[in-house]
Amino acid sequence: MSSIQKRNNSVKRNKQRNLQKVNDDLMTLLHSNRSKENVTKLYQLRAQLNHIAEYKTEGAMIRSRIRRHKEVEKNTGNFLNLE
Repeated sequence: MSSIQKRNNSVKRNKQRNLQKVNDDLMTLLHSNRSKENVTKLYQLRAQLNHIAEYKTEGAMIRSRIRRHKEVEKNTGNFLNLE
């Protein structure tokens, strides 16, 4: 993995941690002040966190497909001789 990829991964992890911290802080604030503005911010943060989770899930699915294609679906000599 190149240094650029490592840096990008680190930035993504930090962004997710920061969003999670803001989300937690906002939840604490909502216990005392349940204004419409705070609720709206909470929903926006949760949407961003969900987007990050979906992005990570997509990446895992793609990596899994690639790994399966490389390891499992190789045509063997026996299979090729059947044709």
